[in-house]
Amino acid sequence: MASSCRTRRLLVVGDAAYTNSSVIRARPSNVTFAGRARLDAAIYAPAPARRGGQTGRPRVRGTRLPSPAAQANAAKARWQSVNVNVYKRVVTVKVMTLDALWYSVARSELVRLVVVRGFPGHIDDDVLVSTDPTMVPRDIIEHYAKRWSLEATFQETKGKRGFEQPRSRTERAVERTAPFTLLLCTLVVLRYARTGCKLRSAQPSKAPWYSPKSSPSKTLPAFSDMLATLRRASWAERLFEPDTNAPTLKKRLAPLLACLGTAV
Repeated sequence: MASSCRTRRLLVVGDAAYTNSSVIRARPSNVTFAGRARLDAAIYAPAPARRGGQTGRPRVRGTRLPSPAAQANAAKARWQSVNVNVYKRVVTVKVMTLDALWYSVARSELVRLVVVRGFPGHIDDDVLVSTDPTMVPRDIIEHYAKRWSLEATFQETKGKRGFEQPRSRTERAVERTAPFTLLLCTLVVLRYARTGCKLRSAQPSKAPWYSPKSSPSKTLPAFSDMLATLRRASWAERLFEPDTNAPTLKKRLAPLLACLGTAV
């Protein structure tokens, strides 16, 4: 298992907070990192070839280059139009590719920086980076856009499943609590996809902001809708199962009453 992980090529995608030296320099050789960089990054040309008979320590970087922002704003900037599939739609963006050394982050490793103009949801230019200088700009942009599904998952686990609430004080608790919370969210989605979507309890939200006139683009259920479907089905099974006697019904109602009392 460990040997397979070392030989398999892995791509790690992260936001700007993870695009730093501690992540990029320490990664294994079979891991490629793609993430958001800085427009004011200090970048350099690769170190020049060592001349015959030259003495002294070899150079680790070449001359300093203009920052990605400066090159993007230059009069002779070389932009290319690229069609990318991001956020479930195909859009055309302008890109500028820069292969350079981002020495403060990756030392003398050549990286590929892609300045993007016209990226959906971004008013200003943005710049992405990949530690694989052979990766085409389209792949870098599309892989980075896939990060949004992770962000949405974290938001749902925090807001709907209490991901931030446990006060874990031991290493084992930290290792177990977070994965288990994410596992529960996965089970909710899988359960809805397999059987929940076919139940009568899978009713769309009646909130006015989800009406066809005000929100015609909402065609898929949110995680909160899937969770509500599971809760309705669970309580229906608890309360309306045939041949339920009074003591059993009282026992089943106890969690509901406790929940209502806590909510109030």
